[in-house]
This record gives sequence, C-alpha cells and structure tokens, in this order.
Amino acid sequence: MKIVKLLLILSVLLVGCSKDSEEVEPDPDLASQVVGKYQLLSITVGSAVTNFPNADGRRGEYDIVRTDDTNVKIITSYYLAGDKLFASNLREGTVSKSGDTYTVNATDKSVFTIKGGNLTDSSINSENQKIVSVAKK
Repeated sequence: MKIVKLLLILSVLLVGCSKDSEEVEPDPDLASQVVGKYQLLSITVGSAVTNFPNADGRRGEYDIVRTDDTNVKIITSYYLAGDKLFASNLREGTVSKSGDTYTVNATDKSVFTIKGGNLTDSSINSENQKIVSVAKK
C-alpha cells in the first residue's frame, strides 16, 4: 500500500511539472511596432476626396508615440504652405494585432489600421459622415 501511495505521489509530481517548451511567452511590445511618422495621402469625407500634399501646399502627418507596451498617443497635424501648423489633434489608443495587421482603438472611437507601413484612420464626424484618412510611413 505504501508503494502505491508513493507511486501516486510521484506520478502527480511528474505530471504537474511544466516543461520549458510549454511556458507561455509574454505579450510582445505591440506599441513599438506601430510608432513613427506617417505622411497623410488623402482624406475622404462622405464621397469627397482630398489628396495630400495638395496644390495649395497643404499637408498632414500622423505621429504615433509609444506610452507603454500596448498603448500609444497619436498626434495628427495639418500644415499650410510653408510648414505653418494649421491644426493638431491628440488621441490615445490601445494596440492589438491580428495576423500582420495592427489595430489601434482610440479613446475618441476612431479606429486606426496599420499594415505594411500603411495607416488608415476611420471615424464618424458630427454630421454622421464616415471619414477615412490614408497615410504612409
């Protein structure tokens, strides 16, 4: 009987030990994968498309800055000709990943999709029109 108990205890100990290959990897630093400057290429509001930089010299950019492993700040800046700042917007968001696509869900309900250096910013304006901005790193 003592041998059976001893074998049972040893079996439980052996089964309960984890192997190195089974250890869970920590979550990667997703935020560092999306940081950088993205140059605005176009904005679509409803069906109206504005390309950037345009003939008037206006341009825009997104600057994504890491705050921790899964959170970022997104600074959107618009410039007039001569690099004079026209408007700026600061948003914060949480980064997730599915396949080779990163998604940033911003606190203002904007959704940023980043894949292969291309950024798409989707939101709804106060007139319930869809706004889609496209930028490239």
